[in-house]
Amino acid sequence: MRFILFYNHYKPRERVMYNSLKIGFEQFGIDVVGKDHSEFDESFEDYDMMGIFALKGIALNVRRKCLKDNKFFFFIDKGYVRVKETKYHGERMLYFRFSINDFHPNSYMDMEADSDRWDSLGIEIQKYDESVRERKKVLFAGSSQKYHDFHRLDDPTTFAKKHINRIRRVTDKKIIYRPKPTWKYFTEIPDTIHSYPKERIKDVLKQVSFVVTHGSNVCYDATLAGIPCVVIGEGVTKNICDNEISAIPKMPTMEERYKLFCAIAYHQWSHDELRSGEAIEY
Repeated sequence: MRFILFYNHYKPRERVMYNSLKIGFEQFGIDVVGKDHSEFDESFEDYDMMGIFALKGIALNVRRKCLKDNKFFFFIDKGYVRVKETKYHGERMLYFRFSINDFHPNSYMDMEADSDRWDSLGIEIQKYDESVRERKKVLFAGSSQKYHDFHRLDDPTTFAKKHINRIRRVTDKKIIYRPKPTWKYFTEIPDTIHSYPKERIKDVLKQVSFVVTHGSNVCYDATLAGIPCVVIGEGVTKNICDNEISAIPKMPTMEERYKLFCAIAYHQWSHDELRSGEAIEY
């Protein structure tokens, strides 16, 4: 089998990820071929699966080609749990998330996963407190232009304005607009409270009664923190959250959240787990 992985050769983190994947996959007889993201060509034929590290401009074309050719598409990015390490190359994320044929592994989030990986993280799932409903603000969490291109959405500002207006139809609460912190081309939206990158998401969540997003990982943070979330797109918690904007979004039960987080833990892996083959075997 032949696995073509596209990554940015100039980024140390991505080079190290490629090496870890290559070591792990080759234990199972799978040849991993690394190519710079600039080398993608629609004419590629000699492959069994393709993958891409992080949301690059070619991501949609790579996914589209794989689906057209009836081959697997792997999307790899920083993990949902942002724990850092220094073992392989400076300070960077310990876990990396993997999704097959899509941006998030939502088709696998209903699985009955063992609890060992989630429990080992020592992360507490916050209890839901009804007093959250009394808070006077709502958060709209946006995404980057690349995310919108991948999902064929309006540009992030136009999309945010449209859905902020929808929020206003169901509540008179003040709306906090938080673009993706790394997106440089954001525009403040009139009559909203702008949340800037220096503001920690956990501090923003303490102010709001619920969150609305298309696919930002803020849905993970909110669900963990006991804040109701409306996932109108492909966010990783969409299976247990409301998917339509309403004044009183449901809060998933503790059991639903725990099951989801256990599944999430089996879709993010460390370099050691990749190199040993454990992640690939799973």
